[in-house]
Amino acid sequence: MAATYPEMFAAGIAYSGVPAGCFVSQSGGQAAWNSTCAQGQAIATSQQWANVVKNMYPGYTGKYPRMQIYHGSADTTLYPRNYNETIKEWCGVFGYSTTAQSIKFNTPAANYEKETYGDNLVGIYATGVGHSVPVRGDDDMAWFGLTGSVCVQR
Repeated sequence: MAATYPEMFAAGIAYSGVPAGCFVSQSGGQAAWNSTCAQGQAIATSQQWANVVKNMYPGYTGKYPRMQIYHGSADTTLYPRNYNETIKEWCGVFGYSTTAQSIKFNTPAANYEKETYGDNLVGIYATGVGHSVPVRGDDDMAWFGLTGSVCVQR
């Protein structure tokens, strides 16, 4: 949704997902399950992934929503490699390096790693967690700018 309707959102959060556009089938069908994507075998450069996002809304020149990406290291439904590819995708959209600016260990919980790539992109990798990464409602509301110190301006 953040890639397809960027003007509708100030921020987005993906829990245990895949890069936007990854589930396009070999026949070009949208939102089609494919094992290549699910198993983390859809590998592209940051710019290639960014182009997928930008091609979802050709001609759009506005801001893209801030993104926070959660993924578990033990996800056997949407393999952990998808975390890396999703981070690469949004780094490309925002023009960030794929090397995190900062990494905080055991944040926001034990065995989680919070990687900040820039003001608009944070990745949270949960070691030992499967496909159902626990939702962090209070943190999510702060990311959306609804509580806490994060202020979102459009």
